[in-house]
Amino acid sequence: MTLAALASLPNLKLAWRRVTTGGNHPYKRFFRHLYDAYELALEENLRELQIRVRSRAWKPHSPDRMYMPKASGLQRPLTLLHIEDQIVLQALANIVARKVADKRKRFIFKSVFSNILESPKSIFFLRDWHRTYSVFSSRIEKQYKSGLLWVADFDLAAFYETISHDLLLRTAFPRLKESDETAWVYQCLSTWTSQRAKNAKGHGLPQGPIASDFLAEVFMLPIDRAMTGIGGYVRYVDDVRLFASTEAETGD
Repeated sequence: MTLAALASLPNLKLAWRRVTTGGNHPYKRFFRHLYDAYELALEENLRELQIRVRSRAWKPHSPDRMYMPKASGLQRPLTLLHIEDQIVLQALANIVARKVADKRKRFIFKSVFSNILESPKSIFFLRDWHRTYSVFSSRIEKQYKSGLLWVADFDLAAFYETISHDLLLRTAFPRLKESDETAWVYQCLSTWTSQRAKNAKGHGLPQGPIASDFLAEVFMLPIDRAMTGIGGYVRYVDDVRLFASTEAETGD
């Protein structure tokens, strides 16, 4: 992974299109007017961004955070990133997506049903979650009908907040080496997870952008790989279910 590839003009243009066409409408509604303004001089804006990123003159901005009520009574955090930070994050996700596509393909619609990529060159990054969740629900029904009547069902606590940046990048790039460029990427990830630079940590992804949704899937890739061969394993984001024919098997 290099900044030259991340900040290539075609990748930045694709990142912009994927940011603006994403299905994360509750998040995007905070930025509609800003997207329109950035689009007015898009070519010039992206070329300037390219120059600043490649020279590492561009620095990530600390985000704002707000909390949205959930049906459960709890609150879901939303991380409001600067528009250019959204583009750079998506540009990183584009690179990662190309790197892990083949590795992840073996699990898609078999054990993993969330945040499925569209075609590599599509301006749409992820498939419609309504459709993928429908397939997930159908698989659960199929498990029951096959006689797997016992299920262990659990969510990963504080999933996005606890994702290790180091493990994430090393999962995507197994031969990752320390350099000024990788240090810059780590700095971006750390900045995007905290409202104050001095509180930046080595874990967490900003909740809201679709790029984060996919990067979270990449972080789970070693677990998906480790569960290969366990027919009762299915996952949708951090909703993990293990189906078995007996109660004892769910505990194993």
